[in-house]
Amino acid sequence: METRDLQTFLAVAETGSITKAAVLLERSQPSVTRTIQELEAKLGFSLLQRAGRRVMLSDEASPSKKKPAVS
Repeated sequence: METRDLQTFLAVAETGSITKAAVLLERSQPSVTRTIQELEAKLGFSLLQRAGRRVMLSDEASPSKKKPAVS
C-alpha cells in the first residue's frame, strides 16, 4: 500500500465523490476508481458504498462503526 493510495482513499472519503476527489488530486476519475478498486482487492473488503454518484464509507471502513476491543 502506497501513500498515494491512502491519500486517494481519504480524498474520496472527505468529498463523498470519486469525481470530486479526482479534481482535488488532479488525477483522472478512472485513475481514482482504479486505485480504490485495487485497495479494496488488497484489503479484501469494500471501502465504499456507492449510491449513484455519491459514495460513503462502508461499515468495514468506518471508524465510528468499529466495536471497541475487549481486554
